[in-house]
Amino acid sequence: MDVVKKIEEDIAPLLDDLGYSLFRVTFSGGKGGILQIMAENKDDKPLSLDDCTRISRAVSAKLDVEDYIKYNYMLEVSSPGLDRPLIHADDFDKYRGRQAKVELRNPINRQKKFVGVIKARNKDQVTLTVDGNDVSFPYDDIVKAKLTITDDVFKTEKE
Repeated sequence: MDVVKKIEEDIAPLLDDLGYSLFRVTFSGGKGGILQIMAENKDDKPLSLDDCTRISRAVSAKLDVEDYIKYNYMLEVSSPGLDRPLIHADDFDKYRGRQAKVELRNPINRQKKFVGVIKARNKDQVTLTVDGNDVSFPYDDIVKAKLTITDDVFKTEKE
């Protein structure tokens, strides 16, 4: 098992006990690299600086004991943000109607990158509406996907 998976398994219950959900763990850069922990409040409130500090302290203490990474690294704690990565299949259901940027492993008509509105996801396909046309592709073909920030994100439900 790789170090990121071990860290995820160890800190997910810790964050859960503190009232947060683990969103993603990444490690980049090797020696002197960055261990990034993305988390969310369970109550859907935005993650505050105090929340990030609380998570950082708890995770640091746990990782110091476990010592998964044997050299110096930086710990970064953040929320997924408005342009959050879409990393789970059900993220495409949750954010249906929102604009996303998707990069595919295999091109469709010689194109690998698409920006469009998430229209649907079934068992193994995702459909985006791009410039008025629906583009469908296998979920497993997605290399990277994230929401994009549009003016719609800032509108209130009353508008």
